[in-house]
Amino acid sequence: MNIKLEYGVKKNWMGNPCFPTKYAWDGVKCRSTTGNTTRIVS
Repeated sequence: MNIKLEYGVKKNWMGNPCFPTKYAWDGVKCRSTTGNTTRIVS
């Protein structure tokens, strides 16, 4: 993907960066809502 090369993104964009919470991405702040739902806040 050209945009990934342009900005030097090395992470895989597939999946939820907040869930499961044990494996949340570094640099992403998440908030749990209800059940297994999470939301990125910054």
